[in-house]
Amino acid sequence: MTKPIPDKAKNPQLARQLNSHIKKLRSAANKAFDQMAALTSKGSYAGVDTVRKNLAQLLTQAQCSCPNASSQPQGQAAQLKPGTKQLTRHQVAVYVVERVKRGSNMLMSTICTEIYEKFGGQAYGVCNEVLTAINTQGHNVRAWLFEGMYEPKTKKFIVPATSSMIATALGFPK
Repeated sequence: MTKPIPDKAKNPQLARQLNSHIKKLRSAANKAFDQMAALTSKGSYAGVDTVRKNLAQLLTQAQCSCPNASSQPQGQAAQLKPGTKQLTRHQVAVYVVERVKRGSNMLMSTICTEIYEKFGGQAYGVCNEVLTAINTQGHNVRAWLFEGMYEPKTKKFIVPATSSMIATALGFPK
């Protein structure tokens, strides 16, 4: 999900803005890593998950808040076609997990671009949240896909886990 960096010769002001933005993000990330190191050196792992979540949010903000860059793809705002319904957060998460299962040789961000073209901007934002959740829980998602997981209601072990179960486990309930 990287954005193209402008040529310094063509737009020096934007290049300066990006450099200052990168410095701020690096200092915030270093602060988060220092907090995590301080917690683990004391033998306390209670706050590590909170620091990890803050770091994931920081990375998400970095992808969306670059100067002169929008959080949605370039071009006109996507309009829903007549007869197309708005997807819930869970449905978007299931769609993304299904696309990940398919395993095409494309970047993960292209899934969100595809969703944006089909279902509009709100689904695009949820898609980015799902990708962030998959990024932070990648080892769990891999295990759920290949080794299975317990279904919450029936307590049966299902191999492989369904996309709906994975979406719920990622924090996108029905």
